[in-house]
Amino acid sequence: MSKLIPVFLTPIFWWRWNCGSRLLYVYLTIGMLVSPALRAGWGLTGELDGRGLFGALRIYNAQWNFNSGLFRWLEKWLQSMGIADSMAQAQEISYFLMFLLLFEVWRQFRYFKTDLRAALRWLAVPLGGYLLLATTVHPWYLLALMPFLPILAPGDDEPKRLWLWPLPWLWLSGFVALSYVTYIDPENLLDLDWVRLVEWLPTLFLLGIALFWGLRKQRRLRPLPS
Repeated sequence: MSKLIPVFLTPIFWWRWNCGSRLLYVYLTIGMLVSPALRAGWGLTGELDGRGLFGALRIYNAQWNFNSGLFRWLEKWLQSMGIADSMAQAQEISYFLMFLLLFEVWRQFRYFKTDLRAALRWLAVPLGGYLLLATTVHPWYLLALMPFLPILAPGDDEPKRLWLWPLPWLWLSGFVALSYVTYIDPENLLDLDWVRLVEWLPTLFLLGIALFWGLRKQRRLRPLPS
C-alpha cells in the first residue's frame, strides 16, 4: 500500500502547490520510475516472478485477496451473475471507482485549499477509499489512516456530529485484528465470512450515516471559492 500513498495524496497537494512545485513533482516522479526500471525492467509483462519495477504489484493484483470489504462482495456478486474471472472484473470496477474518488477529491478540494485543518482531513479520504476497495486489507494497512482520525474528530468550535467521520474507521481499526484468526490453522488458511461481517458491516453502516449527513450539509458548510 505504501507505494501508492503518493498517488492517493496528489489530488490534495496539487492545489497547495504552485506551478513550479507541480512540475518538480512530475519530474521527480518520472525520474524515480525510469532510473530503477532501466536497470531492473518495468515488470509489466512476462511471468509473475516479482522481477522489475512493477513485478510485485502484478503479483499483488493477480493473487492477493484477503479480508477485503466492498471488493469481496462485489466479486461474489459478479460471480453470482455468471461473469467469468470475477476477481479481474471486480478489480477493474474498483480501479474505476478509485479513479472517480480521486478525481472528485481533486475537484472538491479547491474550495478548501487555504484551510489547513480541512486539508489534513481531506488527506484521509483517498486512504479510506482505498481500504474500502482494496483486494487485501491486513491490520497494518490501517496505520496509514489512523494518524488522521484525531484530525477528523470535531474541534471545540465544531458540531459534535462530525464524530460521524472518524467512527467508521475507529470501529475497523479496533476489529480488523480479528483477521488473524485465520492463522490459528496455518495448514488451512481461510478467509472467514463471520470475521468480514464483524469488521465491515458496522464500518459501512457508520460510513453510510456519515455520508448522508455530509451530503446533506455540504452546501451549507462549503466555503466560497477564493
